[in-house]
Amino acid sequence: MSLVLVPGRDATLAACIVRDLAGAGLEVRQVPSVHDMPGPAEAYLLVDGQGHFAQDSCRQLRDDEHTSAAPRIIISASPEEPTRLGAFFAGADDFVAFPYLVPEFVLRVRALLRRAAERAAPVPGLSPIRVDLSSRRAWVDGRELQLTHLEFELLWRLLEHDGEVLTRAHLVETVWRDTSPGARTIDNHVMRLRTKLGPSGELLQTVRGFGYRLMCPPR
Repeated sequence: MSLVLVPGRDATLAACIVRDLAGAGLEVRQVPSVHDMPGPAEAYLLVDGQGHFAQDSCRQLRDDEHTSAAPRIIISASPEEPTRLGAFFAGADDFVAFPYLVPEFVLRVRALLRRAAERAAPVPGLSPIRVDLSSRRAWVDGRELQLTHLEFELLWRLLEHDGEVLTRAHLVETVWRDTSPGARTIDNHVMRLRTKLGPSGELLQTVRGFGYRLMCPPR
């Protein structure tokens, strides 16, 4: 896997990014648009030229179950507040204003890659259930699960907060994001996920009046 750069219409800025990251030993591949992805990537670099190309691309990557796990960085020559805020509302994990300090830019990219790798690693103490965010795959007791996009997000959020009770409001904000499902919709997704976990489904507990938690004992 590598970094994938979507240059938009700003070929000059794209060339600078490729040069600076390649000089730091990072592999960068350019594609014309998010529809031309060659495969999984460790992170996506989106160049913000005229219009809202980078923000639109960021939303598409965020909403696609095959690409949503990888971090997204928008690089723009327009550092104004509306551009910065628009980038984060579109799902960017970081925003870099150009011109940038090359060492700082490289460190920020490496930091995002490191955090993404840490998130994809098996969660300590939760050996019955394992997830890989980069490939959007999950296993329970060595058996791969066939999960929908929302089921995977739900499982990951519960794993991320081992033993903690997550309220429905928290799940709406972190799993459903831009939509507002009713309590019954959330309950149904939890029930289906519990069924797919098989015998380990008992680890997914309902805490009446509060929400849900996943209690996975270490092996």
